[in-house]
Amino acid sequence: MFKGYVGMKGKRPIESIKNRSEFSKLEEVKDLEEYGGVLGDDYILIDIDTKEESEVLMTIIKDKGINCTTIKTTRGMHFYFKNIGGKANVIHKPSALGIIVDIKLGSKNAVIPLKIKGKVRSMTITGVIDDLPKWLTVVSKCPDFNNLEEGDGRNQTLFNYILQLQRYGFTKKEIKETLEIINNYILKDKLSDSEINTILRDEAFTKESFFDKDGKWSHDLFAAFLMREYNVVRINKELHYYEDGVYINNPLGLEKLTIKHIPNLNRAKRGEILTYLNIIAEDIQLSNPSKIVVNNRLLDIDTLELEPFTPDYVAVNKLPINYNPSATSPTVDHVLKKISCNDNDLKSLLEEMVGYTLLRRPEMGKWKKRRKIVFDRDKGLCQLCIRNLYDTYGRIYDNYIEVHHIEPIVEAYELRLHEGNLISYVLIIIGEQIVEKSQRKY
Repeated sequence: MFKGYVGMKGKRPIESIKNRSEFSKLEEVKDLEEYGGVLGDDYILIDIDTKEESEVLMTIIKDKGINCTTIKTTRGMHFYFKNIGGKANVIHKPSALGIIVDIKLGSKNAVIPLKIKGKVRSMTITGVIDDLPKWLTVVSKCPDFNNLEEGDGRNQTLFNYILQLQRYGFTKKEIKETLEIINNYILKDKLSDSEINTILRDEAFTKESFFDKDGKWSHDLFAAFLMREYNVVRINKELHYYEDGVYINNPLGLEKLTIKHIPNLNRAKRGEILTYLNIIAEDIQLSNPSKIVVNNRLLDIDTLELEPFTPDYVAVNKLPINYNPSATSPTVDHVLKKISCNDNDLKSLLEEMVGYTLLRRPEMGKWKKRRKIVFDRDKGLCQLCIRNLYDTYGRIYDNYIEVHHIEPIVEAYELRLHEGNLISYVLIIIGEQIVEKSQRKY
């Protein structure tokens, strides 16, 4: 969490930290009367100066199961999270919950006092540190929820706060979570579930919150909203959004999502949004290929158990069928027996060949028996059966490559074209001469 350490006098470092990237190691400063840690670039400190509000936030964090490192101070507590967008240090500003916070960023070389007057501060470490919750981000204005009681217009105040949070780029899900936390932990007199559900009804969320008070279009605010609402990321340098268990690479689909929220957006404004999303979206990698996405949730291939969809599992292809472990097909079994001439080994190989394409990484080296199947172009019945199967249940990518030697095949095999496909069906034609790349058919 700390990228280095410096000696301190009180709360101030005794050496310059501006524009530095290298600092002392802990062993070099631990015997000093006072020292501090320079916060890592990826971390953010939420400093609360009152015991009461520190205890409230600590209760929220424990109840929500959020992982963060904490340090007790003389007046309150420090809470450390992963920074997901903070760009500036902040002094005595309200968070979205109404809790007053100071914010320090590791990217600004924030120095945290760790040993004061010879005494090391108590630190609680969770190991994993979670991202800063949206409801702890700073807002410019916030109602005084601590002193809001029955008869003070709590319902209307919370209702009006929805629009304000939307203007700060909160998604509907983030707003609901924020208001529920305020109701359960901040208000002196909690509203009933029916009252809070009425406040959070769909009609309370406006679509016009991405224009400022002068009516000027805020494409950056709306793009940030889309990124959180639909988990927009970049995979292989291409924009993807999350839907029903998978990440989808479809620019037109993203444009449809923009006009879903604001139908009157013209093409130029939609283009601004996509351009900005390309800049701010996080580059991520595909998850470990230990699960298959099917219609009825995620199938763990190790346990063969179904798990709920989650955007945390990054996959780009999906089988449009329900997983049913008890499913059988006497017809398929009969056909495979006929094709294999009742050769059980060959039948198993055919089943394995078809089944292996359901996995995300079907390396030939993992087959029980390393075999090759070569189809005769003039006797393509088996080819046709397999192609029809995948045309029905998944995407196929056709690639026709004409080569003189086998080596150019790898060069011709453009991986980005195979993303999201169950199989890539490659027909290799051995010709008399190597065809230039521009003449190949893809």
